[in-house]
Amino acid sequence: MRKIRCIRRRCMPWSLCFASCVVFATAATSRIEADEAAPAIASGVSSMPPLESTRSPRPPRADARVEGGPQQGATVLLRGDHSDGDGLRFRWIQTSGKKVRLSKSEGATASFVMPDDSEVLGFLLIVTSPTGSDTAEVRVGGPVPANAAPRNRRLRADAGDDQIALVGRQVTLNGGRSEPTGEIGCRWIQTGGPTTRLKLEDGAIFAFTPTAPGVYRFALVVAAGSEISTPDEVIVTVGGGARIGGPAGVASPGDAIVPEPAPTHEVARSALASLRGGPEAAEPLASLFEAAADRMDLYSSYADAFSEMSRRLEEILPADPAHHAVWIERLFNPLSAQTVEVMRIEGLDLRLPDARAASLTTAQKAALAEHFRLIAEGFRSSNRPR
Repeated sequence: MRKIRCIRRRCMPWSLCFASCVVFATAATSRIEADEAAPAIASGVSSMPPLESTRSPRPPRADARVEGGPQQGATVLLRGDHSDGDGLRFRWIQTSGKKVRLSKSEGATASFVMPDDSEVLGFLLIVTSPTGSDTAEVRVGGPVPANAAPRNRRLRADAGDDQIALVGRQVTLNGGRSEPTGEIGCRWIQTGGPTTRLKLEDGAIFAFTPTAPGVYRFALVVAAGSEISTPDEVIVTVGGGARIGGPAGVASPGDAIVPEPAPTHEVARSALASLRGGPEAAEPLASLFEAAADRMDLYSSYADAFSEMSRRLEEILPADPAHHAVWIERLFNPLSAQTVEVMRIEGLDLRLPDARAASLTTAQKAALAEHFRLIAEGFRSSNRPR
């Protein structure tokens, strides 16, 4: 494949320029000098799977299965890894029976130790993605009555309307329209977005104070007796405001209120929409960032992720060198600044030369994956009418 070079003198092949931009960019510095160039793509890293730029994301379809016997003291696996869809997230919750401790309740496969009685245990798998949500139920232990009643159709969860909010301002979700009124219990479950730390749950009300911009997703389920409803999802889009305190978002005496940049998805949307040929590249770019987010657990460092992404970027962006420079200046530099800030909050300063090769923690991988998903969401929205 022919290497296209940036119009900047002494610059690297453009496919590496984006990786270098993201590693070294800061809010105050928008140009990448040759001596700051990222190292060459490491050999031996497997290529990402081919991208299908015209395929729409598959909606989620939950598939819950049980593995392991119901004997006392046995380890039982709850498996959702046969679920189908793109960009899936999982959440297991217990709906009936003696309370057990679920291990890895936010993974595709959860487990627990069977308690010392024969009561039937019920579990609900909630699978979500950027395109929606789906649920599946399983029961463990027995006996299960042959004439077990179907799900109570009177139960209806209503998580309220989608909201727009600001960093540092309390958001209140209200499930008070759920039915039947006065006869149900409510449970709120976060299914996407940055972790909520300052939160309060009281029945149908769930309140939290976002400490970072992003798209927050929550599911509400309601229950009566041993029956539980299908979940209803609500989305809260949080924009720039004031970020308080440190990584936990808790203000202490003397903490300054730091102005927050525009939300990542809005930066990606507006920047790509302003570029010639941007909307046409929206879907393949979004697919690229989503694929990297889905594979985040396979990367040991930030550099590993971009060594793969840079190859695919070369196939997507325009070939004209002058056009390349415009894309880097208007799109990748602003996103670079956002990436640096997201990872700085998680304790990784990508402006430091050694940081890009440092091992990523679980929290840092989760933050980077969510950041990439927000970028993908912004790219896709640039191609939709507003």
